[in-house]
Amino acid sequence: MKQLLLLPFLGYAALVNGQGVFSNEASTLLEKIVQDYSTHFSHITGEKIAAAPGYEVYHSVVTMPGAASAQITAIHAESVTYYRWDAVIVQHRSYAEAAADLEKLYNKLVNTIIKPVGGKASIVNGLYMPPAQDKTSSTIRFGLLPASKSFESLDIDLTARQDNGAWQIELSVYDRALENAGSNNKIVMK
Repeated sequence: MKQLLLLPFLGYAALVNGQGVFSNEASTLLEKIVQDYSTHFSHITGEKIAAAPGYEVYHSVVTMPGAASAQITAIHAESVTYYRWDAVIVQHRSYAEAAADLEKLYNKLVNTIIKPVGGKASIVNGLYMPPAQDKTSSTIRFGLLPASKSFESLDIDLTARQDNGAWQIELSVYDRALENAGSNNKIVMK
């Protein structure tokens, strides 16, 4: 009888594993970043590196493996402050290398399980699209399923961007309202 009760659980575990739900360093770090979204990334914010009217930029104490840089930006618009986390994951001269790294990172992030404190778990979901070589940028937008109340306006973007003949892979976590307000500008510190 105990064996019969265990069969549905094992079937579910095989199904979940077959769908690619897993944990790796990138997915663990993404979970940490997304969990801190509701506190405006306050637990992962490092020292201030720049400020000007309308924004402040801080180092992020959490970044992806091998990332060239990671930052948190506070953007002040009207009476609201929006926060975004951005990282330049890798840079390449070759489109082929950038496209391969974009797909590898996508595969590490898709199906990541995000467990908000005191809330139900969500799974990172998105459709892979190879970057278009003839465009300056291509973005894969991830969503969370099911979308919990605490993450309903959260966006996670994985972008391949071409600038001056070089390609870079970027990861961004931000409030969708920032984009809707027409202020989705990243302030990039080099």
